[in-house]
Amino acid sequence: KEYEDVDNVIDVEGENLYELFSILVHEGSAFGGHYYAYIKNFEDHLWYRFDDSKVTPLEKGEIEKTYGMSKDNKAKASTNAYMLVYRRIDEERNVNKIPIESVPKNLYDEIKEEDRKIEEERNKFNIRLFYNNRNYIFTVKRSDKVTEATDKIYELLNLSTNGELMESVSRENLRLREFDPIRGVALRDYSQNEELTLLELKFEPSQAFTVEIKNEDSQWKIFNEEEMLIRVYSVDDSIDISGSIEINIPKNSTLLELKAYLIEFLKADDVNQIRAFAIASRSRELIGDNKTLQKE
Repeated sequence: KEYEDVDNVIDVEGENLYELFSILVHEGSAFGGHYYAYIKNFEDHLWYRFDDSKVTPLEKGEIEKTYGMSKDNKAKASTNAYMLVYRRIDEERNVNKIPIESVPKNLYDEIKEEDRKIEEERNKFNIRLFYNNRNYIFTVKRSDKVTEATDKIYELLNLSTNGELMESVSRENLRLREFDPIRGVALRDYSQNEELTLLELKFEPSQAFTVEIKNEDSQWKIFNEEEMLIRVYSVDDSIDISGSIEINIPKNSTLLELKAYLIEFLKADDVNQIRAFAIASRSRELIGDNKTLQKE
């Protein structure tokens, strides 16, 4: 029956009229499965699915799927109503929303404490931090601002290095940056977003981070998302590069423009002196001077 027809039904059939408001559902087989509940909201008269910590509106036709038989009546469905809960319709006795004050205080306090712990756990965020060729996991809060999270990381990193960090670096000379552990390069910095929370910046567990450290008398380098960092190694003993050099160059630069930049930097005589190789899991020569670095 439609809800608005209840009064008419009572007039015709009497006062002993009950309405279904909860269904305990078992999904699975006799050997195992999962329980959840469908519960009717008496304020909006809509049904909701309560499945562990998730509460979602019920799709049309979901209740019918718990009848226990398929449409052709030949095989039992895997989703079945296990228990039905009714209440007698009585305007004087029915309560559509339970007042908080009617809940026993010990039960109310227990629920609030459980909610607090759940929220506290949900608010935790593990920062995967790379520093000095080591990988750390530090726990901060999603609700932390970037500057607050960096403060915590600074303190935790100092503890992890037995106090060596604070001896050589002040907090003002350290900042958080996203990090690419495959290429070993720092990416975006958060200097312009220090007052935003990690949640607002949509930090993800899959991200990696590092800390950048500067000298007391130097300025922070501005990170340009339109540029890419390239680490350059020399295979020619006549070119004096100790280890490697890092250069920032626009992503849409061509291979020829990269070579020209290296000629100037390395003081080489001719572009033909330089051959570029991409080094990842294997080495390959980069050919085609007009190809952009981003595509390569």
